[in-house]
Amino acid sequence: MQGGAAHSPRSGADSIRVFRLRWKRAWPGRGWCLFTAAFLVACATLRGAAQDVPGRAPLSESEKAKLANAAIQEGLRLFASGRYAGSAEAFERAYILYPDNPDVAFNYGVALQALGQNERAIEPLRKVVAARPDDAEARQNLGICLLGLGRLQEGVAQLEPALARNPNNVRTLFYLAVASHKLGRHEAADKYLNAMRERNPDSLDTYLYLARAFRMTNRLDDARKVLAKVLDLEPQSAEAHFERGLIERELKHPQEAVRSLLEALRLRPEMPKANLVLGQVYLNDLNDPDSALPYLERAVQYNPGHAQACFELGNAYLKKGDLAAAEKALGNAIRLEPDVSRAHFALATVYRRQGRKKEADAEFALARKLGLERSHQRVQTDSIPTEKPEQHQQNWRYPGGPG
Repeated sequence: MQGGAAHSPRSGADSIRVFRLRWKRAWPGRGWCLFTAAFLVACATLRGAAQDVPGRAPLSESEKAKLANAAIQEGLRLFASGRYAGSAEAFERAYILYPDNPDVAFNYGVALQALGQNERAIEPLRKVVAARPDDAEARQNLGICLLGLGRLQEGVAQLEPALARNPNNVRTLFYLAVASHKLGRHEAADKYLNAMRERNPDSLDTYLYLARAFRMTNRLDDARKVLAKVLDLEPQSAEAHFERGLIERELKHPQEAVRSLLEALRLRPEMPKANLVLGQVYLNDLNDPDSALPYLERAVQYNPGHAQACFELGNAYLKKGDLAAAEKALGNAIRLEPDVSRAHFALATVYRRQGRKKEADAEFALARKLGLERSHQRVQTDSIPTEKPEQHQQNWRYPGGPG
């Protein structure tokens, strides 16, 4: 991990000391540089201190800077341990204090993206792009959020200038390839994938992303072959084992998927998406809610703002007959993503089993209105995967440095 030198505190909004934290993606087995210190303060305590209280003098600039520094450092520590929801809350506190600081906005936007909250991430990331039009990282993350919302043309419009600034970036090339494929521009998609390989021939990330691209375009045999080479070179890669689990699931090999996902979790126990997918395999493919529950509970624990994780957890409780727990989890899923018909359908089923006929009828009607033809969609769209920043080289920008 490399951090830039701190600037001296100054008066006004610039009194926060802006760092760049270079967080380099390292393959498991080659070491990770992460903050491992304990949390600084409880989220609620710092949130209350950051807000003006009637009758109390406004915070001085130095007080605001200290609170922002503490919040960002807390966010980094939480993010490093896979606690993405707490990390986003911490970054939000700094953002409330300094909403127009591009570095603070960047951190907050990327943390929201890590939670899959693409809609919320767009505002802070747009602020960064408006302040710094040549910021390739901000454009890249904004573009990926837009793709995750199905706004393909808008996403490409951000990714193309990001690529112009950094033409070798594996992640940007990958998402441009995926977006081009979704738009029916297959020659362009191949061009981006070829460029990704040609410009980064020695990067294992290149081949991991290539396997992912093959999986997403249903070239599962090609994906398997490429991923086998990655695992030969780096058998301790949790990310590669996770990707293999996804491929095996697509191939209708649930037991093989379970083995790969368990290996990913052995290597990185706090991998939220591996917990989620393993829970889905147990629940939906193997009809084993008892085995699914601990993984889905962990997925929600790590990412309480992830609607799909809440939905799957509620469905598991429903299958086990724990109607109160199912109602709570499904309610959370609907609060996060209100327009998904199958979540309302599942909640209606809970109400019906509880004898709450009026509420059940209302939820069934809403499910029908939203369109039962959409009942097979996932609660959060994964037509474009917006994987966590743990998977790639990421610049974190933050007020205050380590220590």
